[in-house]
Amino acid sequence: MFWHKYRGRGGGLVADKKQFFLGLYFAFYYIASFSRDIIGLSYTDSLNLLMVMNAVGYPGRLLPNHIADRVGTLNMLVPVTGIAGICMLCWMAVKSTTGLYVWCIFYGTVAGGIQSLFPAGASRLTTDLQKAGVRMGMIFTIVSFATLAGPPIAGAIVKSCGGKYYGAQAFAGAAILLGMGFLAAAREVKVRREMREKGLEGRWGIKV
Repeated sequence: MFWHKYRGRGGGLVADKKQFFLGLYFAFYYIASFSRDIIGLSYTDSLNLLMVMNAVGYPGRLLPNHIADRVGTLNMLVPVTGIAGICMLCWMAVKSTTGLYVWCIFYGTVAGGIQSLFPAGASRLTTDLQKAGVRMGMIFTIVSFATLAGPPIAGAIVKSCGGKYYGAQAFAGAAILLGMGFLAAAREVKVRREMREKGLEGRWGIKV
């Protein structure tokens, strides 16, 4: 009944960003088990890593939004998503406790930024405020399935690889980067519309 409110330039591309959420929360679910199985940390120390990752998410939610207020939400969300994808792939190179703590700080920061920027970015693509609430609800409904399915898929990959995490880390990183591609496409659609309707020039200087 409300499908016509979801249709429109950019709306479908944001929903297709659900692939991104397949990989976003993999680290939060499996960082503790990775630290115990691969690095050899104790159970208590492994939980400390999870707390560190969540703690650095607070500044990660604040600073990118502060910058986005000046440069544009989508202009900020695209590079933050790319950094998260690269950071996830770099996880495969972590071999020490110190390296794992450093990685948790970086990934927890960018993951926090993504979680706070995504709702604003999704709403930024809706020009008709009468459709904004329904469209946001539909986008989050679609995204919820990816959020639910991502960690179990990654866990199945870990199991199929004999307890090694390389496959799951590659899956999560590729999913995040694929989602960034859809997001960049949605931004491009929005920018072209702004250029056409407002007569703007300079694609990279437009605040979206």
